[in-house]
Amino acid sequence: MTVVQKVAFSLNGDTLYVFTRNKWNLATLMAWDISNGMLIAEKRDLALGGFWIVFKLVTVKAGVMLQTSWSTLELWNFKMSECIRSWADLGDILEVIRIAEERVACKVNSKVIILDTTMEGMVSTVTFRRYLVACNSKCHMITADDAELRMQCGDVVLWKIPFRASCLFQCDTFSPGEQYYVLAGRSTADKETALYVLDLVARTTLHKLCSVSDWVPHYLYWKFVSDFECVANLSDERRSYFCLRLFNVKSGDLLSEIATETKVYSLKACPRERLIAIGFEHCKGNFKVLQVKLPGDDDSRKKGKLFSD
Repeated sequence: MTVVQKVAFSLNGDTLYVFTRNKWNLATLMAWDISNGMLIAEKRDLALGGFWIVFKLVTVKAGVMLQTSWSTLELWNFKMSECIRSWADLGDILEVIRIAEERVACKVNSKVIILDTTMEGMVSTVTFRRYLVACNSKCHMITADDAELRMQCGDVVLWKIPFRASCLFQCDTFSPGEQYYVLAGRSTADKETALYVLDLVARTTLHKLCSVSDWVPHYLYWKFVSDFECVANLSDERRSYFCLRLFNVKSGDLLSEIATETKVYSLKACPRERLIAIGFEHCKGNFKVLQVKLPGDDDSRKKGKLFSD
């Protein structure tokens, strides 16, 4: 059975990149045309440095970034036919997040390396002492300890928010305008994992969107589809019920819910086109693309396609 480990939209939302692995540990990266659901490029039997790593897949303005070993990133063109440039010996890469069209932030042990994908070499390196939660387009980092969240610029603390949680789960979920941020944390009081909305301008926690006691961190995904709406996957293992929910982060309201056939293994969004891509753990059609309809959207907006592999 094939598992979709990663999905990623091109910046303009016209192409979906899907990274899959089967039971024989054979890896494939495919590019799909969103408008017609046709396969336009494919890379099979990816070596990934000769051993299995936690694969990273990030799209930028010039192409697709792949992690090919623990310490190496490569930038390929959109059809995956040519490697444009690479960055080696970065250290053990734990996370790669696009923070701008041409820049990514790489979490490497206790530091963040900023790369400009238009050139080789590093733009800057910033160390942090506490838990890194996120990094935005200004290279401001949200860090945490067991009592509060901080926004830092290098070693300078810009602000602090009281926040008590025994465990935080990182996700690149700033709203497009970077006013809001959603993170998951396990409460020290009730032992439940919940989604929390932070207003980074008002410097406060706005809402606890939902909480589920048996969430598994490996399956926690939530993505913004607009400045105010966020899609999150939820699961109830005891009832074998899996679904996606759409929330308004400003009001905290649940707007809609859609059941899924099985666990969601990966989730990405393209706010520009209101698209979400869903990769499943075990499913006959192992990924789908949906378009989210929001209040106030122009009815003339082009229709999204729903297709599966």
